[in-house]
Amino acid sequence: MTAHARRVLVVTAGETDGLPETLHERIARTRAEVLVVVTASNSRLRHWASDLDGARRNAEERVCRCVEHLRLSGFDAEGMIGDADPAQAIEDALAVYDADVVVVDGNLADDARRRVGLPIVPVRAAA
Repeated sequence: MTAHARRVLVVTAGETDGLPETLHERIARTRAEVLVVVTASNSRLRHWASDLDGARRNAEERVCRCVEHLRLSGFDAEGMIGDADPAQAIEDALAVYDADVVVVDGNLADDARRRVGLPIVPVRAAA
């Protein structure tokens, strides 16, 4: 990854088909490094029963699709699975990734603004 690239953290619970366009339009007209964190969302019952395998498989598939889509759109992208709690996923990712800006699902933007001292960009995600 290059030293002058913008560093973008994306945390999402859903599909983000329009993510490359959002990044190009609102964040990085030049080269950007992107870390995509997909939360391992699960139903309350499955979470209570500690049945996390399906949630992790689903998150792994989504992160792979998102990273591939970003790479095909010209971004230097990596991905990982995050905590089921989006706020915790953001905090965990920022502990290991020095981001300039955080992109989150629109419904998480207000909470992220309260917790993170970085610019927050909401993106609409599909379920």
